Amino acid sequence: SFQIAGYILGTTGWAIGLWLGHTSRHYSFRTHRILAILIFTFTTLQMLALRLRPKATDDYRKYWNMYHHFLGYALLALISVNIFQGIDILRPDHTWKWAYIGLLVVLVFIFLALEIYTWIAFIIRKRTPQETNSTPSNTSQGPVAKTSHSSTSSSSSSVMAS
Repeated sequence: SFQIAGYILGTTGWAIGLWLGHTSRHYSFRTHRILAILIFTFTTLQMLALRLRPKATDDYRKYWNMYHHFLGYALLALISVNIFQGIDILRPDHTWKWAYIGLLVVLVFIFLALEIYTWIAFIIRKRTPQETNSTPSNTSQGPVAKTSHSSTSSSSSSVMAS
């Protein structure tokens, strides 16, 4: 997936940065290096978190989702700051900095649009099961209607009772 490809590219860039930092003893960019180490560490933690994700029914899943969500956005901010650090190290024409700012603005709008879409879909999904469970046809079956497989469980339990 895209996350794995991004992680591989990021790890490759990090390894090249370590190699360049080791071979150029006369140049040291402390802030850029510290940010890169933090980014690599937290990105690795994010990738491990996907493997160690609790089941959807686990009580800790909502806390895991919050952690994963906020750490992901914090990483995006750290990565952006580190790229600005790298641009400042190279001291190119200001066109590069403004081009990167333009790219960031476009990405922020895409992130916001996707985040709004996700929240709207979440709210709709959250409301939909509650509305369908309160319809008159479902309430006539009693408490069994509130389960997701109510028709099969009520018919099989009535067969077993007979």
